[in-house]
Amino acid sequence: MSLEPQQPVAPMASPGGPPPAVRMFRSTFAIACFTFLSRITGFVRDVLMTAIVGAGASADAFFIASLIANLGRSLFAEGVLNAAFVPMFSRHLAHSGFGKAHAFANVILNWMLAILVALTVVMEILMPLVVLLFAPGFVEVAGKMEQTTLFSRIAFPYLLLVSLVTLLSGALNSLGRFWVGAAAPILLNLVMIAALLLAIPYSGNPALLLSWCFPVAGVLQLIMLLVAARRAGIQWRLRLPKPDKQLRKLLNLMLPVALTGLIGWGALIATNALASFEESAVSWLQYAGRLYNLPLGLIAISVGVVLLPELSRRLRNGEDAPALAAQSRALEFALLLTMPAAVILFLLPDVIIQVLFERARFGASDTSATAAALGVMALGLPGATVRHIFITAFYARQDTRTPLLYGAISNGVYVLTAFGFYAWLGYVGIALGGSLAAWSNAILLGVALHRRGRLVLDGRFRRRMLGLAISASAMAAAVLLLHDGGGLAPLAERLGDGLLGRGAVLFVLIGAGGLVYALACQVSGAAHWRELLALAWPSRASKP
Repeated sequence: MSLEPQQPVAPMASPGGPPPAVRMFRSTFAIACFTFLSRITGFVRDVLMTAIVGAGASADAFFIASLIANLGRSLFAEGVLNAAFVPMFSRHLAHSGFGKAHAFANVILNWMLAILVALTVVMEILMPLVVLLFAPGFVEVAGKMEQTTLFSRIAFPYLLLVSLVTLLSGALNSLGRFWVGAAAPILLNLVMIAALLLAIPYSGNPALLLSWCFPVAGVLQLIMLLVAARRAGIQWRLRLPKPDKQLRKLLNLMLPVALTGLIGWGALIATNALASFEESAVSWLQYAGRLYNLPLGLIAISVGVVLLPELSRRLRNGEDAPALAAQSRALEFALLLTMPAAVILFLLPDVIIQVLFERARFGASDTSATAAALGVMALGLPGATVRHIFITAFYARQDTRTPLLYGAISNGVYVLTAFGFYAWLGYVGIALGGSLAAWSNAILLGVALHRRGRLVLDGRFRRRMLGLAISASAMAAAVLLLHDGGGLAPLAERLGDGLLGRGAVLFVLIGAGGLVYALACQVSGAAHWRELLALAWPSRASKP
């Protein structure tokens, strides 16, 4: 193996730099900004998709193909690499220096490439069986299974490309360069938007065109990360992979995470197979999931990306008390932003779906069906946020076995409740099962952390959680008063029932609810504007 790193880049701030809380806030904010841009472009993509593709057979086929490619990404890329690679890379960086850390990264890159090429070849051959496993109900519709298989074969190589992208992103995150990995997903959305705009006049099968977007965007993302990594001093040298002691250690850490992912795969395969027997249910759940994942990606995932190297560094240096404090503050900050999003998605799903998606091939019945799923998903949003941060706390301590155990239990809850509620609620029961699973996982992980002394529920934390509950309740009351109580009826009547009128009403509802929530947080002690200002702008906050 040959590696010739450039001048190393300091991974963290210097002793004279900003304090850790400020650094975490700024890094989280930077990631959230790029994630927000990604979600905005994703929103434009979804608006075009609902208008051009709709929620029929082609949309169902595309979403299953997308699900297969992205499930592989979550298993091999985001989950495994974040859990195992980032802590080990950070440890090499601190104890052995820049060159050793990047030599380790080079070994893992070459192994990942070899493994994923072999996996891609096998999956391409077995794709008809994979699709049958994911969507057995498609057999009942002529041509739907064949179309889904074609889309899946086209999209699946994205797994290989995005896994390499995620590994490079993890290395850059450990060096304090968070923005590149956060910006990469925007490319996929832009490629899909361009394809959809081209599909309007030229393509007879827009979903087929969208499937090709995955490998095209994956190549662009990999190029982007390779350039950024080279500028940070990381030069990937293609070499024949060989057994390595550090690789074995990484595999020991990866195995429980991979098993967790496989269990999650099993749960998603089972629930998607269930949804495939109901026409358009796959599409309704996917569209609802896109909106659900907007706050989850902006908040929980952004905080987790920053928290993992921060906790790893502090624990490595024996700074246990500051690590616990950073973990608690990250949890408070994430819930502070998640709660209002959950309230809005739960109370206004029909209004949101109607404004964003209802047009052309996405009718009023699709709006009602998607809104029903979104409202139920919103119940699990705080639980999913807490779960993500708790899992990060385990991964930072290189404990991947505990999340495996509780992930298996929660996925069992997901499958059992989804199948149980399906007989009563149809596809909405699948969404309800997901919310219950998120909360069960968060509770199990939180109890385990607390019993081991790794989660401090101090007086400040309890006061703030009570304040958050009060503030969210005040926000919900205000939104209900305006929406169901008729407070906005005069405005809605004046603006009419068109897109502009509905959009204005939604904007006022969200704005008024957000204002009530912000004021209630100040009064209840859930947060204070001076504290947030101190995180974002310490010099200004310190002035009288």
